Amino acid sequence: MKDPGTKELRAWQAVYLSFYDGEIYRDAVRNWRGLAFRYLCLLILLTWAVLSVRLQVSVSRYFDEFVLPVIDAMPVMSVNKEKTFEIDRDSPLEIKDPRNGRLLIRFDLAERPVMPMVQDDGIFVFRHSFYLQYQGRQKEVEFTESWPSNFDPSTWKQSLIYVRNFAAPALFCIFAGASLLSEPLKALILGLLGKILAHLNRRPLSYPQLVRLSVLAITPALLIDTLQRLFAVSLPHWHLLSLLLTLGYLVYGIRSIPVSINRVSGALP
Repeated sequence: MKDPGTKELRAWQAVYLSFYDGEIYRDAVRNWRGLAFRYLCLLILLTWAVLSVRLQVSVSRYFDEFVLPVIDAMPVMSVNKEKTFEIDRDSPLEIKDPRNGRLLIRFDLAERPVMPMVQDDGIFVFRHSFYLQYQGRQKEVEFTESWPSNFDPSTWKQSLIYVRNFAAPALFCIFAGASLLSEPLKALILGLLGKILAHLNRRPLSYPQLVRLSVLAITPALLIDTLQRLFAVSLPHWHLLSLLLTLGYLVYGIRSIPVSINRVSGALP
């Protein structure tokens, strides 16, 4: 019988051994009583933690390089009783993407403003209306009523900073929590399917043993899915491939177990 420390070490080796080593599947059947779901839960938390760090870096960069500078550049805006748009800066005023200099918004409140060219994309604000223009398509929206108060985009800044700081931790809690429910449930269902596969392969395995094998069979697809999310790539028909990969590893795990394992040693719980 292995001591608990050895079992834990072997469990962590399953992260990579589950791809190719039948011994780890045999070890799970023999020694992973009470360990399989702990391993799966820790693996889920680890993968989502890695993805959350990646997301936090991306969100922080996007907010620091784009969102917050644009908010800082925006004027205080209002529509007066004459339904005329006003800003607290000199007109014309252009707001550009700080990353590439592309025009985002142009305020031109002159009596005879410069109208945008057909190829110009962005938001063009005039005294009595504004244009939304993208890829040659244009939509005009008129100011039909006055605003009860001035609109100052800088008042959003603190809220946006909170979003930047806590978006990734919040998504980690949501998605990791969902995975902690769905993946163990998947392992339980695969264990039932494993009963059929084990019978076809003449392996007299118990349901708990098959659930342990299912946890290992889930591991390769779970890690590949994490890598796809991490590097923003997607394999075609991944959901189907993931299912086939998991079933393939379940069959591999079952076939790696000696036919006589439970007949010789007695059925393991």
